Amino acid sequence: MRKIAQIAALAAVTAATALTTTGTAEAATESISNHCTTSVAVRSSYSTSAAINGYCYTRSVVTSDCYMVGTSIFGNPYWDKSHVATRDYVGDPVYYTNGWISEYYLSNKNAPHC
Repeated sequence: MRKIAQIAALAAVTAATALTTTGTAEAATESISNHCTTSVAVRSSYSTSAAINGYCYTRSVVTSDCYMVGTSIFGNPYWDKSHVATRDYVGDPVYYTNGWISEYYLSNKNAPHC
């Protein structure tokens, strides 16, 4: 019983430290680097019926914040909340698109849950 109390106290201190350091528990999770494996629409929600915000082209640089469960794409129901950086040609300005991309089309499928 004493050991359980010690473990609970340690967990509470660890959680308090994380909240103090980051401001919120969610801020402690980090975004992951990613890229699209093919050209795909970036959507306003995690559904194929959601509005298209823009596009992620093959090998575009993507930052994935977290994932949610949505419309299944070829058996994969996970969608990443993403930030896509694209440009038409080398030297052109970079355009940023924010939205949701099915993990089926992403190289890294390790984003934390939202």
